[in-house]
Amino acid sequence: MSNEKKLTTLQKQLKDKPIIEDVIPKYLDDERKQTALDFVAWLRVNKFNPNLTLHPGWEKVLGKVKWGIQLYHGLISGYKHTALKEGLQSVLWDSVSHCKQCKSCAPGLDVTLLGREFKGICGAYGNNVMTWVYDPDEMAIDKIKRLLELEKAARTSRHSVGRRNPSQL
Repeated sequence: MSNEKKLTTLQKQLKDKPIIEDVIPKYLDDERKQTALDFVAWLRVNKFNPNLTLHPGWEKVLGKVKWGIQLYHGLISGYKHTALKEGLQSVLWDSVSHCKQCKSCAPGLDVTLLGREFKGICGAYGNNVMTWVYDPDEMAIDKIKRLLELEKAARTSRHSVGRRNPSQL
């Protein structure tokens, strides 16, 4: 009998560092699996770094596993008008993360996201409103891709402005 204790799901994930494309087929059915794999392929082609959320949530609960996309909108004020004009707000408004009494921010923050007020939003990531889109359909994926492009452009612009000589601004 081995003295090694059985690893928890989280410990195993941290030890093995699985690749997302290897994990998806184990936990999602055909349509959701293909949607997730296509999205990860798009992320890689567009030089985003897809990561797995390492938690016991991979284990099946009541026979179904959800997959989700976690979005951070740190510079959304820079592309707010574009997001509203292109009708991207619904994917964010429908998926804000409400505080579930986490230690870092309970009872949550009151925030405005693209002109709409929300109460009790998770502030575990500072003032960066976080959204989780679970089991997204193709329309949601298209909106998420566009939001990611806008956020990436805003971050690139922010970094390039920081590197310029102030006389060039």
